[in-house]
Amino acid sequence: MKRRGFLSLVGLCLGGVAILPFRMWLKNGEQSSVCSFFVAGVRFNSMSGAVAAGDRVVIKRQSWHDEISYAIYIENGQRIGYVPRRFIPAVDNIEDHFWQMESVDHNSVPWKRYKITRMS
Repeated sequence: MKRRGFLSLVGLCLGGVAILPFRMWLKNGEQSSVCSFFVAGVRFNSMSGAVAAGDRVVIKRQSWHDEISYAIYIENGQRIGYVPRRFIPAVDNIEDHFWQMESVDHNSVPWKRYKITRMS
């Protein structure tokens, strides 16, 4: 390996090590203040009713393969998906808050179709 290539590699490694604590701090800050997320599992739940931005949604605790999960329902009782697994520990008392549909994009990929936001 030539000297210039070696020095570039060393610089890249040092830069990655220097930015790692900043990324971990940012990630922990994001998780503690989660108030909106995209609904997971949308492609596995067929929708028969219309959903619009601003509609209220209900989140209920369930169990799937002996793990805690939270299903998301629209007001007529139809399930649209689940809270993403990585947000479950970050969202405190998920059932004690009011949630609403922030955005709906039927032309988007399934995992970015519905965005939920905490109202209070």
